[in-house]
Amino acid sequence: MSRYDTPEKRAIHAEEQRRYRVGRPAQVRVTKRKYKEAHPNAKAEETKRHFEKYPEKLRARKAISSRVHRGRLKKPDACSKCGAVGYVEAHHYLGYAWEHRLDVLWVCKPCHRELEGVSG
Repeated sequence: MSRYDTPEKRAIHAEEQRRYRVGRPAQVRVTKRKYKEAHPNAKAEETKRHFEKYPEKLRARKAISSRVHRGRLKKPDACSKCGAVGYVEAHHYLGYAWEHRLDVLWVCKPCHRELEGVSG
């Protein structure tokens, strides 16, 4: 059951989205665009710094990714925590150490955020 399962709810959501896009100050958009123009590689540099600081995370993620890509590890279609069907992510519940790099739970994004203790 979707949050927007009735035409009324979908219409309300569409109106809220329209008001957000229209009501958003132009200055914010200009500021963000200028920052991106001045720092075109900011996100890539941030990611690089993160994985330099936590190399074990990168190794664990690459291990999972390569095994899924090669077909040695099956990525399920549903979250193992709530059962939601769709996109799932690998949660390294035992950490990123070499001996636990393949120990993952396949969970949806909301469940993953909950397991990681991330709010919002």
